[in-house]
Amino acid sequence: MLAYVLNKHGKPLMPCKAAKARKLLKAGEAKVVKRTPFTIKLLHGSSGHTQHVVAGMDTGSKHVGCAAIANGKVIYQSEVALRTDVSKLPISHWKVETASFDIHKITNPIVTSAGYQQGALLGYYNVKAYVLQRDNYKCQSGRKTKHSAKLHVHHKVFRSQGGTDAPSNLITLCETCHNDLHAGKFELKMKRSKTKHATEIGILKAQLKQCWDFEETFGYVTKFKREQVLGLPKTHYYDAVSICCGDSELVQQGKHVLRKRHVASGDYQQTKGIRSEKRIPVGKLFGLKKHDFVQTPQGTGFVKGKRSSGYFALETILGDKVHASANIKKNTVRISARTTTLTQLMEAAIPLGTKVPSILAVN
Repeated sequence: MLAYVLNKHGKPLMPCKAAKARKLLKAGEAKVVKRTPFTIKLLHGSSGHTQHVVAGMDTGSKHVGCAAIANGKVIYQSEVALRTDVSKLPISHWKVETASFDIHKITNPIVTSAGYQQGALLGYYNVKAYVLQRDNYKCQSGRKTKHSAKLHVHHKVFRSQGGTDAPSNLITLCETCHNDLHAGKFELKMKRSKTKHATEIGILKAQLKQCWDFEETFGYVTKFKREQVLGLPKTHYYDAVSICCGDSELVQQGKHVLRKRHVASGDYQQTKGIRSEKRIPVGKLFGLKKHDFVQTPQGTGFVKGKRSSGYFALETILGDKVHASANIKKNTVRISARTTTLTQLMEAAIPLGTKVPSILAVN
């Protein structure tokens, strides 16, 4: 197990072994600043010397894998749900896998050459005109009601929620149905978009290139190194490790992965309609709140559900059940309080039977 280290000014240094961190803490030369991942801060001066560290990131629309290697060892690996959030490390060089998708070919597999200039919007003044024509200037709500003559073009998924102005995300509604929809009086039945994931990755790739200096790599390279060189199973964090490595470089693999999950600052209860939400307070029960990380005789996990009887449901950060009815009234320790970013250090998955090179013996 490694401990991450900050100098007295809060700047990241190279990690150290847990035994060395314990000695520094016992001698009063450092203090604990974070428990997950375990991080200490030196109380005295240091040279500030750091070694060459390469970090890798495997981008995705739902999960992002991150890893860092130095001196032939994996010193950090994490898997983040929904957004990137990686601890500060003295990174010398970043390598990021990006993906390129042909959106036109996804929607029309036989398109070739000049066909790319003759898309669905050819001949229309703008996207709104195309959507109205596509929907035959009729309300597409499917409701059996009296429709008004005035038409609106509605976003199925709001732009504030990640929706786009692509025609596939737009639908024609009459003014009556449009107003009723926003009032929560009915819900649209939406088909899953074939290009949603590709669009998200394209946007992420463009934003990364604008604001970040990194070396670009590609999925087929990552897959080859993970399967043929490292012999590791498919996960986002192992993809990130593969991205860090050179073409034939082998690294000593760690046995833990830091998982992160982001939750709302409060609990929400839907009332009428998919967009009508009423915030309810997150109160304490027996001194605990939902998503507090606790240790009980029945297991350690995040509070999923509370009962006035004192028997709580616990889960892992992945949502797996730890215990359905743990008694938290006795011998319970709150390890960490609820935050919008939940973190848990877990064992990395190396399934039995996986052909792992001998140099990858788990430390």
